[in-house]
Amino acid sequence: MSDVTDVLKQYSEDVVKTIEENLSVIEPQDLQDACLYLTKAGGKMLRPALTLISAEAVGGKKEDA
Repeated sequence: MSDVTDVLKQYSEDVVKTIEENLSVIEPQDLQDACLYLTKAGGKMLRPALTLISAEAVGGKKEDA
């Protein structure tokens, strides 16, 4: 079962990385910090990870999901 957990963890990390990259341009800094707080809190990444996995399962690219 750890294989599934490892896969979900990797995809979740990819989701967080993408979110952080997209939010890095937000100004003012206080607003950016508030938005990024949600990625630092953890959790809530299962559905986004499953979306990426599903896209790849049907031949899509996770970057387009």
